[in-house]
Amino acid sequence: MAEFNITSYDNETVKIIDAIEQGKGMQPVNTVKYTKQLQDLALEKGDLGLEAYAIYCRAQCLYLAHDPENASLLYSKALPMLLDTEQWERAARACSMMGIINSGQGSVAQAMDSYLKGLEISQDHKLHDLYVFINCNIGTLYLGFSDFQNALDSFKRAEIKCEEIRRNEGSYEPLIAYQEVAALYINIAACYCSEKTVDRAKECIHKAMELQRKSPSKALSFCTLIYRAQIHYYAGEISQSDKLIEQIDDMVKDISILPDIFDDIIRYTTFLQKVGKMDSFWNVLERMDAMVRQIDSVYLSRRLVELKIRYYKQMGMGNEYRLSTSLYYELTMKMEQNRQESFRESMALRLKLEEEKRSRKQAQNEAKNLRSRSERDALTGLNNRFRIMQILEDSLQECKEQTLPLAVEMLDVDFFKQVNDNYGHQTGDEILREVGDCLKSMQRHSGVYAGRYGGDEFIIIYKNLSIETVKAYCEELKQKLYDKKIEHEYSSASPYISLSQGAYWHVPGEEDTCGMYMEEADKVLYRVKKKSRNDYYVADQALKEEP
Repeated sequence: MAEFNITSYDNETVKIIDAIEQGKGMQPVNTVKYTKQLQDLALEKGDLGLEAYAIYCRAQCLYLAHDPENASLLYSKALPMLLDTEQWERAARACSMMGIINSGQGSVAQAMDSYLKGLEISQDHKLHDLYVFINCNIGTLYLGFSDFQNALDSFKRAEIKCEEIRRNEGSYEPLIAYQEVAALYINIAACYCSEKTVDRAKECIHKAMELQRKSPSKALSFCTLIYRAQIHYYAGEISQSDKLIEQIDDMVKDISILPDIFDDIIRYTTFLQKVGKMDSFWNVLERMDAMVRQIDSVYLSRRLVELKIRYYKQMGMGNEYRLSTSLYYELTMKMEQNRQESFRESMALRLKLEEEKRSRKQAQNEAKNLRSRSERDALTGLNNRFRIMQILEDSLQECKEQTLPLAVEMLDVDFFKQVNDNYGHQTGDEILREVGDCLKSMQRHSGVYAGRYGGDEFIIIYKNLSIETVKAYCEELKQKLYDKKIEHEYSSASPYISLSQGAYWHVPGEEDTCGMYMEEADKVLYRVKKKSRNDYYVADQALKEEP
């Protein structure tokens, strides 16, 4: 299937696409209507690529409108269609987004499956920025369950690719934003920090800070601070760590930056608890609690309750501890229920997609068979008259453009009327099939195309072949039929079924036409039949009409 091209549509379609591209980032809720409108148009056109694009964009809008569950379902629906229409970048991004959503819901295995699929697509199609981005996501997933070595391996793969891009292009941008590279070095620092490899952690944080100067980010600046606080502490620089923790206490009041770096802050609160900074711990926890209530995430709520349980236990707050453990159980049950519902919806969607895929494949096969039947001669299996004339037109045009020789051969079965009259039409049909088999075997040669012109008449096209080669192929065809030794006692040309063959070879000029080639080949055939039959002749110039 041809690659989907967003710029190849009519004005009406392009207007809708422009509205989607301009609105999905700034006004995702309002843009959903345009994606539905585009999908309806795609269904009306029977355009799978356009439909896939519309569904993919609606998934983007829903995710940005804080509806990750429905966004994930739409990404799942769009993915096989994106792959079928070779929209590789969107397919890889869909996999990445499904991984991010599944990770945010606590479905680690599903997240990893999605990331690995996206990684495969990005590697196969040299999508270097997505290769970096997805490796970072995989590393973050490993960080989430404290597998620091695998996390570091993933981040290092991303770093190697980033540096390769910088060397080849002279800069990370425009393929990869400075902020993304800064986030990568923060993540590498997080791995080293967790393993208390202080010198390497400091080196990575320093790189991240240099990159942030080129492209400032409030979330990344905050994230850099929380790791600097930890690095200084593990380096024994307690006073510097304490100053940074105080600075963070003031900054954390701005909860708008927290969703982007939730896992980093979770690790920071764990650090605060370990080092006994309980006031700071509770300060951060309260801000996170407010943020999670805003986005209404069961998974994130449960993670916060887990932190509270540890806090209440450490502080000896028995009543609060019991209430929190009860809430933790309720959230766990609710999360499991949501997961089961999501799984059922996902399975139902997969079954529907498989059914649609089977239906599309069946329709494609039927269309292919229909096209084949419309282009093939039912009796011999050769190209029919319509198809062989199409091939002649295309070949003539190509030979004109590239100054290549072209030959057309007309041939028929000698004394075929006597076959039908004496052996019957069934035998006649069988002989035509035998001739057709001989002609089909000739098509193994490059540049040779054969077809049935009508009745016992056949045509062969020779593209970009020398006149000597055309003569050799005419002799080969004659011999192939002779070797079959099909008896024809009513022929005066041969005791066996034979052919009369006439070919016209010429390097076409601008004024030459298919009709001219057919007419000249027919003249040569007439000359062979008048002279002897059971023979061939190849002319390289127009024959004069004989009296």
